[in-house]
Amino acid sequence: MAQVVKAAGIDVSKPWLDVAIWPTREETRVSRDAAGLARLIAWLNDHDVTRVGLEASGGYERFAIDGLQAAGFEVALLNPLRVRRFAQAKGRLAKNDRVDARTVAQFTLVMLDRDPVPRRRDLDALAELLTYRGQLNDWCTDCVNQREHLRDTALRASIARRLTSLRWPAGCAPFRASGRSWRRR
Repeated sequence: MAQVVKAAGIDVSKPWLDVAIWPTREETRVSRDAAGLARLIAWLNDHDVTRVGLEASGGYERFAIDGLQAAGFEVALLNPLRVRRFAQAKGRLAKNDRVDARTVAQFTLVMLDRDPVPRRRDLDALAELLTYRGQLNDWCTDCVNQREHLRDTALRASIARRLTSLRWPAGCAPFRASGRSWRRR
């Protein structure tokens, strides 16, 4: 008798992990903490799941990815737009945590054509730095654009002070100096 290949999908939120298994459509919800992760790992093992998919969700997913990888699961970090387009192609327009988990599970089973790459924890600081750099650039652009349309000298001076305060943090210099080392890995 053929064995059914199962994949799990997790919809990550700040307090919860909503989980679904495809194709069996079994579902559960656990808290996004150590106790919830332990329950989730046991539940996935009980259901013979080997691969798990999660959408990137602003960093909330890191805890689950690290714990699941440590427990021996293949974990795929998925692009939310690709998963959403997959759902739309299937005619799934409803969007809630349970439906999203089911869609992620099906996407993980059907659409992944190669083994997922393990998350590189050693790049977390660099990723945060790059995110901050992008935000810093956006803030500077906002200030320049806002100042361009102001006539009041006090407001223009206020914007100029804010723009001056938006500088690259001194503590980030080691990242800039060692930028080439992470590229070689």
